[in-house]
Amino acid sequence: MQHVGDWLATNGEAIYGTRPWKVFGEGPTKIETGDFKENTRPVSAADVRFTTKGDTLYAIFIGWPADGTILIKSLSAARSVEPIGDSTPLNCENRPGGIVVHLPARAAGRFAYVLRIKQS
Repeated sequence: MQHVGDWLATNGEAIYGTRPWKVFGEGPTKIETGDFKENTRPVSAADVRFTTKGDTLYAIFIGWPADGTILIKSLSAARSVEPIGDSTPLNCENRPGGIVVHLPARAAGRFAYVLRIKQS
């Protein structure tokens, strides 16, 4: 349980006081709903979940992509993107199929990673 506390100490702003965004998430792993449904399929870096607070959108992705980029299809544009725990803006490209974010060379943290996004 200590790992959850450590993760929340860094990334809690993407959880506490947030609201659901217009899209729950995206990616290949579909969450089944209803009683006694367990998700036994592994999630990947392509699985993104969203929360929002004020004018900030948080994208929580479950794994670190091997190629160092993440495509967020639910967004058509972003003004700025930065990882939680680091105020260094990341390079992102606004494309017709979504935004492509170029991540740092290595992951800061473990388990799930959070981007703070300001939309256009």
